Amino acid sequence: MNYMPQDLIHALDLYRQDRKAADTGVPVDEEMPEDDAILSSDSNPVRQAKELRDQRIAEREKYRAKPKGKRRPDGSRQYLYPDPKNYDDLAFDHKTGELIEPIRKKTVVIPAGKDPAKDKALKYGQTYPHKSPVWKGYYALRNTVESQNAFIKDSATEDIASPMKRRARGNTFASLAVTLALVSANIRKILTFIQSELARVPLTSKNKSFASTYYSSAEITSATSPTDTAPSPPPS
Repeated sequence: MNYMPQDLIHALDLYRQDRKAADTGVPVDEEMPEDDAILSSDSNPVRQAKELRDQRIAEREKYRAKPKGKRRPDGSRQYLYPDPKNYDDLAFDHKTGELIEPIRKKTVVIPAGKDPAKDKALKYGQTYPHKSPVWKGYYALRNTVESQNAFIKDSATEDIASPMKRRARGNTFASLAVTLALVSANIRKILTFIQSELARVPLTSKNKSFASTYYSSAEITSATSPTDTAPSPPPS
C-alpha cells in the first residue's frame, strides 16, 4: 500500500545499503533512519542488518491487501484493503512531504495487463510476501530441485543433458530413456545413503570402494539387541 511508511516500502533497498556498509566499513548515510546505523552497535552488523530487514518485512503485513476469491477469467482479481485501524504510523509522500490519507474503501480490483512483464495483477498477486519466512521456506526448495538437476546431468553418470546417450529418435524412446536414467540416479542415492550408514570411518574417494571400510552383516547382527517377541501374559 502507498500508505505504508517509507522504511517499510524500501526495506530491501535499505538492507542492501546496510550490507554494503557492513562489508566495506563505510558509515551509513546520516539521512537514513536511526535504526539503520548498524555499525554503531557492537553486535554482528550483517546479522543485525538481516534482523532489521526481517522485522520490516513482518511489519508490512498490516498494510498488505489480501486476495478475495479467485482470479477472474480476464486475469483481474479483487483484493481486500487492510483495515486503517491497524496502521501504527502516519505516512507521508516521499516527494512532496504531504500527509497521505489512508484508503477507506473496502476492496479494489486490479486488472490484468496485456504485457506480462508489466502486469501488476501478476506482480503483486504473489501468495506469500516476498522474503517472508514462509516465502523463504518454499524458495529454499529450489535448491533441492537444482541440486537434483545437476545430479542427473552429471556427464560421469546418467548425463541426461546429452542427446548422444539416447540416439534413437522419437518422444517415446526419449521418455523411456530419461525414466530409466532417473531410476538409476535414485538407486545411486539409495546406495550412497546405505554406505554412509554402514561406514566405520568418514568416507573418501580412496576408501569407499573397500569392504573393510564398512561394518559387516555379522557385526551389525551381533551389535543389535535381540527383540523380545514373546507375547505379554494375560491380565490377572
